Amino acid sequence: HAAGLKLSFGSRTVFDALTWNEWNLDPDWLQPTVGFDLGEDDRDVLTDLAVLEPGGAERVVVAGWARSGAIGPSDSEFAVARLDSIGQLDATFGDLGRLSFPVNFDSSGRDEPRAVAVRPDGWIALAGFSGASENESAGVVALVPPDGVLAGVETATFRLGGHPTSFRDLALVGDRIFVAGRIW
Repeated sequence: HAAGLKLSFGSRTVFDALTWNEWNLDPDWLQPTVGFDLGEDDRDVLTDLAVLEPGGAERVVVAGWARSGAIGPSDSEFAVARLDSIGQLDATFGDLGRLSFPVNFDSSGRDEPRAVAVRPDGWIALAGFSGASENESAGVVALVPPDGVLAGVETATFRLGGHPTSFRDLALVGDRIFVAGRIW
């Protein structure tokens, strides 16, 4: 039985999940809107989600990018939010449930995660790219601490074989991170 919810970034609905058997939205969820409001044109994008159940309390982690416009019109940051068991932003994570941060592999300011996974201890792993475009980028893996405090975020960039690299999926097994993506 899957929980049902509707998530939006800015004014765009980007995810709908239905209850497994009834094919309708789960009425126990508050159908939240998650946005980062970094000052650009509400073009925040949700790219992936993960569910964790620490101590039996369901949490949903959503990840994507938030447009900030700080460097230019395509400037974006990695963005992650955590929702509690009824679909509200979890105020014990990051800045009232949300966290965004730049990677800035090059001066373009375009940072876009494509996948998220969560370890049982609450650490969040993100994989994506940073660069002017995917075919000019470095692959990125970011680790976000369970409390979402920016000072604890770790990032690493990769240009495999010296070529532009973009990660599109990841999986966690113990302390190992497996990534899949593309090398140009």
